Amino acid sequence: MRTVFVAVGFLIVAGLGPRDLSAQTVAGPRGPAWDALRAGNHEEAERSFQAGLRLHPADPLLHFGLGVALQAQQRSDEARAPLTRALELEPRFTAAADLLGQILYASGDLDGAIALYERATTNVTGVGTMRERLDRWRAEARLHAGYEQGGDGRFSVLFDGPQERDLATRIHRVLEAAYWRIGARLNTYPGETIPVILYTQQQFRDVTGAPTWAGGSYDGRIRLAVRGGLQDADALDRVVVHEFVHALVHRVAPRGVPAWLHEGLAVNLAEGEPRWPDAILAASSRSIPLSSLERGFSGLDSATAGLAYAESAAAAGVLIRRLGPNLPAFLQSLGGAGTVDAGLAAFGFTTADLDSAVRGRMQTR
Repeated sequence: MRTVFVAVGFLIVAGLGPRDLSAQTVAGPRGPAWDALRAGNHEEAERSFQAGLRLHPADPLLHFGLGVALQAQQRSDEARAPLTRALELEPRFTAAADLLGQILYASGDLDGAIALYERATTNVTGVGTMRERLDRWRAEARLHAGYEQGGDGRFSVLFDGPQERDLATRIHRVLEAAYWRIGARLNTYPGETIPVILYTQQQFRDVTGAPTWAGGSYDGRIRLAVRGGLQDADALDRVVVHEFVHALVHRVAPRGVPAWLHEGLAVNLAEGEPRWPDAILAASSRSIPLSSLERGFSGLDSATAGLAYAESAAAAGVLIRRLGPNLPAFLQSLGGAGTVDAGLAAFGFTTADLDSAVRGRMQTR
């Protein structure tokens, strides 16, 4: 399961600091760039904010807007600079700190996110949500402080004590093998270290907020429920590789990949061509359009999630076979294509074709 972080909700700006923006905090800031952002025209908003900054380079609100526009396009690395600059210009710019802290956390910089939030929430009112998030991050940091670390180079594995040392070694070995196998399929071999964290089932739920049916997640770190959760060795191996596929897909295409495609690729590349999706589809009396599976599966109940994964696996399997060696190029194209259909158009088919292929394998067609 991939945890998705998208910048939303920052148009209602609060805690901007001493600049008198109180009249704007209800409806949000005004102007063409903000209007484009509200309308979801993120690239247009980006261009408008950049144009504004050429005229007013010391305006923290414009830097913040640019950061929001970039993050809305899932360009987190690029969003950091304007958000950081907004805070340099106005240290009490709470909304900028809020978004930048979440970006730092999503990148794996837990300590940096905590430090930023601690500065931003000191002697400030109206930041209850940030304080709640800060409390969760501090709890996570305390939990990890007692962990041992294994692995080296491409993967670091955090685990709780000697009882998990052998398991950590196994997981590291599985990931090293997957690095070359999956890397060859997606034509990417990350040079940076990917953190892997082993939890009890309850710790996993507390840290990730994942549903009860999930045994792993990827949010810049591979997180696994290994005690009270994933205890079958083969099942654990599949989940480990599944989450690693998410990491590689994100590296090839950091934006533009819908949840169904992320999950479908993870199932197929981790498991080869599994048969369990066909069994679920053949027994199903309903279907879920792929367009309804673009934002993630964490809100689904267990039965619906099973169907969602089966449909995603079937659709991604068709896509993998159709694209062949062009799969990495297709994924790379999604960031600028706007939609999956726009990306698929160059290869002569659409998501409607994938929906049709999935329905053809179901009980009710």
